[in-house]
Amino acid sequence: MFFPLFTIVITGFLQSIFKNAFYKKYLFIGLVSLFLINFIMSINLVSTLDYYEQIDAKKTFQKLEEVHAKKVGIAPELFGFYRNYYQQTDKSQFSFRGESINTYFPVGEDSGSKKLSEFEYLVLFPPYNLSFYKKNNVSFKAVEFYTGSKTLIVKVLNP
Repeated sequence: MFFPLFTIVITGFLQSIFKNAFYKKYLFIGLVSLFLINFIMSINLVSTLDYYEQIDAKKTFQKLEEVHAKKVGIAPELFGFYRNYYQQTDKSQFSFRGESINTYFPVGEDSGSKKLSEFEYLVLFPPYNLSFYKKNNVSFKAVEFYTGSKTLIVKVLNP
């Protein structure tokens, strides 16, 4: 976002330093060329640098809709996206109910640590850490893996 502004400021600064230099024009053309090449090589039209984990979010939620999921545990990286973007607008609502699961603080246990058996599906984001729920007697079956964001959908199999 600030790349063009940064380029203008640096170029103006260098022009003020080298105002009487005979090679100013060539230096200016060289710097602009380097900045332009760097900008073109770093363009990413698929995702933003801030929220790359949400590349496949819509496909993930649509897949859960296809399999008629009722209750889904969603990793925190995607839960905010699900809650704030999809469930707040009427035209984008999904029929399943999503809840955030603990993958941030895997150490320790609390009353919610036996909660995995309540979900039909889980949406996980790397590093796929579910050690917080180690006392659960559930197993998982992979349903879908998205290579862009490395998001994984698993079905919860109760014993």
